[in-house]
Amino acid sequence: IHPHLCLGQRCQSQDVDGLHTINEGMVAVGNMSGFVPCTPNGVMELIKRSPVQVAGSNAVVVGRSKIVGTPVSELLKWHHATVTVCHSKTKDIQEQIRRADIV
Repeated sequence: IHPHLCLGQRCQSQDVDGLHTINEGMVAVGNMSGFVPCTPNGVMELIKRSPVQVAGSNAVVVGRSKIVGTPVSELLKWHHATVTVCHSKTKDIQEQIRRADIV
């Protein structure tokens, strides 16, 4: 069974993880009127409560998972941060992190 087939059968309005194709697409295009995944939404709330200004900042997201990394990078992008996504094949992650305002 392909995971996308199973996720597409979930009720979009109850998809708190944002894995339904419609919810993923809405976040990807900056439409926050649907379900924003709960963990990435919490990450953004923590950043907003910090003294760091998101707009214009350099943000590094470590990981590109569908449940946290990818949605966080999209949310940061739509809040006007310059986003770098690092993963297991990224060379010199420490240098990327060193230059970041938000990790």
